[in-house]
Amino acid sequence: MTAPALVPPVDLRSTPPGPPGRGLRRLGLAALLVAVAAAVVWAGGWSPLGFQRFELADADRQLTLRQPGEYVLYEEGEGASAPALPSPVQVLVEGTDGLAAAEVVPAQAPGEVAAPDAYRTPWHEGRALARFRVDEPGTYRLVVLPLDDVDPAAYEPLPLGGLAVADARSTSWVGGPWGVAVLVGVPAGVAVALLLAGRRAGRSAGDPGGGPGRVR
Repeated sequence: MTAPALVPPVDLRSTPPGPPGRGLRRLGLAALLVAVAAAVVWAGGWSPLGFQRFELADADRQLTLRQPGEYVLYEEGEGASAPALPSPVQVLVEGTDGLAAAEVVPAQAPGEVAAPDAYRTPWHEGRALARFRVDEPGTYRLVVLPLDDVDPAAYEPLPLGGLAVADARSTSWVGGPWGVAVLVGVPAGVAVALLLAGRRAGRSAGDPGGGPGRVR
């Protein structure tokens, strides 16, 4: 009779941990990816860099809005961020394909000297012209009509360079320097701290991934 084969004992203990600092470096890379993604979202939709822009001559146009909510129509041009009387225009947002028309609220009252939700970057300068809310995503017709026979004490024509549409969150702190500081700067700072901590831990333990270690 053949003797049963001997099976070596199996070590059921947990596997040894990886090199010191590697987990910190992985967390740092993950935080860095979060910072990059936040920067793309901020620049593409919440900052003046990512607004939908068109010329004033194209002020009767189809506008595609991908989500419901509140939007802002901006007027852009040189000096648009300085307080002034409102521009003599009427804004209409009409629904297409069965969509309801949006209620439009002017950003300034006649005779009011202000620069609502103004911004100024090296590339664009503007202020809010009107706000509107849509209940459904889809395509809308945006119409900007000049007002005739207006009181010069209530309106002041602005030499417009164009118009821009953006999510209303662009007018909050999210769309400004504080927004980029919180959404991008915080995860970027955490990423740098974790990567440096992982590198120091690897160096102290001689992990090649964290840098050359000391030989004692």
